Amino acid sequence: MRWWTLHQLKARNSRTRLQAVEKLGESPGPEAIELLSGLVTDSEADVRRAVATALGRTRQDPAIEPLSTLLRDASAEVRQAAADALKLIAHPRTLPVLAAALKDPDATVRWHVVHALDALGWQPASETERAWHHVAKDDYARAAALGAPAIEPLTAVLQSGPFNKRIAAVEALSQIGDERVLKALLTALRCEDSAVRVAVVEALGRTGEARVLEPLVMVLKDPDHHVRAAAVSALNKLNHPRAVEPLTRMVKDPAWDVRLAAVQGLGRLKDPQATDALVATLRDRDSDVREACAVALGHLRDERAIGPLILALKDESSAIRQAAAAALQRIDPA
Repeated sequence: MRWWTLHQLKARNSRTRLQAVEKLGESPGPEAIELLSGLVTDSEADVRRAVATALGRTRQDPAIEPLSTLLRDASAEVRQAAADALKLIAHPRTLPVLAAALKDPDATVRWHVVHALDALGWQPASETERAWHHVAKDDYARAAALGAPAIEPLTAVLQSGPFNKRIAAVEALSQIGDERVLKALLTALRCEDSAVRVAVVEALGRTGEARVLEPLVMVLKDPDHHVRAAAVSALNKLNHPRAVEPLTRMVKDPAWDVRLAAVQGLGRLKDPQATDALVATLRDRDSDVREACAVALGHLRDERAIGPLILALKDESSAIRQAAAAALQRIDPA
């Protein structure tokens, strides 16, 4: 029977090899482990995954080494199966193998690994391991509370996984006061998901640091208007005089929410250089933008805005007329 099993394990047809592996898993023993170990580098991921499952069923110590190899497999599904298989082998050698896999680049694999470790009663030996443990369980807040040791695992989340987990990682990273956090956030600005880019931009705005101004200005070219609007709002929070010129450009953005945020930012900065752009925007097609523009001109108190604001007193919107009247009162109280 052994010769027939060997024949099937070497078959060109992957389905035949898969059936042979599944057959070996039904009657695990030392010989089965030896045969299965020879297939950890099989060309087909489905076969390697079946090998991992079959090795786990043996529950024998000799299966740890081949499973360690499969835990580094190119296929995330194979690595998941290897983690689940190692959970079935209660041996001290299993723990360090699984602990190292907490740094797996795939979030789902990390989840399988951490639950295997918990099932085996593993305890982190350092703050770094503790941080990876928290992140693998999606407990980003507890990871962030550890400070610097959480930066690497949270950054790993930013590089892979669903957008909601990436956003949660951004929020957690922004709670850590460390120079390396800024680098991780700036790298995440290239994320393909616009919701993640919005979260990153908002986090950069909360830093209040002038050095994020240039990266935020670059984001003003983002193809997604939600990201551009977030960048404008972040620049507003920085309250930096160098933000006047880029914000002035954004009052012509095709998206009304971007124009609105730019106008509000210019009003907050109170720089007379923005007067001409704001005056022109008093004729914006969006009423919310026109109203914000009138309010902003009132903050600037530039007499050049008096004439255009008087014309705005005839706007069809009562809210805009009221905003224009209030702005004129601020510019010329007499």
